[in-house]
Amino acid sequence: MGRYWTVRILSIVTVLVLVWVIGNYVDTYMLKGAGASWRRVIYLCSFYGILAVSLNLINGITGQFSIGHAAFYQIGAYSAAYMSSRVLTESGLPGPLLLLLVTVIGALFAGCAGWAVGLPSLRLKGDYLAIATLGFGEIVRIIVLNQKWLGGSYGMTGIPGLTHLSYVLLLVVITVAVSRNLCKTGHGLAFLAIREDEVAADAMGVNTTRFKVWAFVIGAALAGAAGSLYGHYEEFLSPDSFKMDVSFIVLTMVVVGGSGSITGSLIAAVTLIALQERLAYISPIPAGPLYAVGVLMLLGAMVTSGTCRRLRPSRLVAGAAWLGTIVAALFLGVAIGNLLADVPALAPAMTKTYRPSDLRMVLFALSLIIIMLARPQGLLGRSEFSLDALGRMLGVGRRAAEAPV
Repeated sequence: MGRYWTVRILSIVTVLVLVWVIGNYVDTYMLKGAGASWRRVIYLCSFYGILAVSLNLINGITGQFSIGHAAFYQIGAYSAAYMSSRVLTESGLPGPLLLLLVTVIGALFAGCAGWAVGLPSLRLKGDYLAIATLGFGEIVRIIVLNQKWLGGSYGMTGIPGLTHLSYVLLLVVITVAVSRNLCKTGHGLAFLAIREDEVAADAMGVNTTRFKVWAFVIGAALAGAAGSLYGHYEEFLSPDSFKMDVSFIVLTMVVVGGSGSITGSLIAAVTLIALQERLAYISPIPAGPLYAVGVLMLLGAMVTSGTCRRLRPSRLVAGAAWLGTIVAALFLGVAIGNLLADVPALAPAMTKTYRPSDLRMVLFALSLIIIMLARPQGLLGRSEFSLDALGRMLGVGRRAAEAPV
């Protein structure tokens, strides 16, 4: 056995051991109090990490524009939950084997849906493809909403709790490995060629139709597998869990992390979901400081973006300028908001409070605007996370060109 395969096998064994150890620790010791809330955060970060990386395969690597990813997530969740709670209840299969079976079924159903939506949408590009996939997502949700045998608007109950964090983390690893290995093969070069110039790729003999459909099928199947595990984690499914905003959140993760970067999508998913979940534990915020901080942050972002574009400082200096802008907006916003709250005419509006958890979509939109102004290509662009890539992003170390993926 050569050194290459020895390293590969040792890497796989190490990852599997880490997945098992982390999963068992979280599901054994983080069951009460603050640990339970963090346990849920870890689960949700893992689910959305799978969704973000699988959507990145469609949007970032192949260059399509899909915003209906929640539909594949929902199809996988409901098909697997229906099989485990209605069809295979008397099968006598052990829990892990039953979960594996229904996860494969959910992935197959979602993959078929990806093929169904990908094939007729091949003539559409850009905004038109986005509208078509968005419509497909809403059609799926409304159909489920009106099917009594799927629980309808009340939701599906009686789903066995089979999901273990080790299985979810293993699916995260598989999703990343599939995306990464796909990009390292000749087929991956075809996906990248379609992203860069579809007409040129077609002229060079690439079967663009087949590869675009395969991108939808693989991305949808991975999202469906995530939905299968999600349903057996929550033990309850509702159409409200797969609304349009889920697709927008996943799309935000891909854009923020870097369209085309696998690790960038994963980092953005973990960061945004952890932020969203922890917002529920923050005390209500007065409206005055909130409005002032939002306005100052947007104005500061536009001024800093324009200044950096004109002066072209080093990335390290530009990063410091952006950090200073955000900190200044926070402090000045709080001060100005408190002053406005003392004005009698403005007091009723400025003293009203908001729960931070109700503002999650506003925060996602604000973060997306700031990222687009500060770094339009996303946090990692089309590079993967490494110390060298981090150095390039900060403008230190080697200034090598970014790799395509």
